[in-house]
Amino acid sequence: MDSSDEVTSGPVPMDDGDAEQVSAEQEDMSSTGGQALSRGAVVAMGVSAKSALPSARIKTIMKSAPESMATGADAVFLVSRATEYFIASLTQKAHEAAGNSECIEYRDLSDAVNTQSSLRFLNDVVPKKVRVRDYLSSLQPPR
Repeated sequence: MDSSDEVTSGPVPMDDGDAEQVSAEQEDMSSTGGQALSRGAVVAMGVSAKSALPSARIKTIMKSAPESMATGADAVFLVSRATEYFIASLTQKAHEAAGNSECIEYRDLSDAVNTQSSLRFLNDVVPKKVRVRDYLSSLQPPR
């Protein structure tokens, strides 16, 4: 493995230019007709071969699936990059739900999940907050 194939495990700071880079990288990926790309092909396309997520943990998660198969380095890398794109997209939608505020709160994530049809699968993971008294009153039969 040469230095361009190294995978970092720390967080990667995002700025406004990163969202544009993500869009450009998604367009590059879609131009392949949905074919799987190796790490070398991704690097040849001008996309960074570094990942912000630890590959060992991704591999462990991939192997924990009951229908898991052999997980090669390219598959782990591509799942890692897809996860990064998903996190970037979720963060962008939460930022928009926050009214482009400098700070994203749980409420903003919850609003994004509940208003975006593409994120509805996360309703159980990121539910709207409910106060205990409101929940308990909803359990009471109507008078």
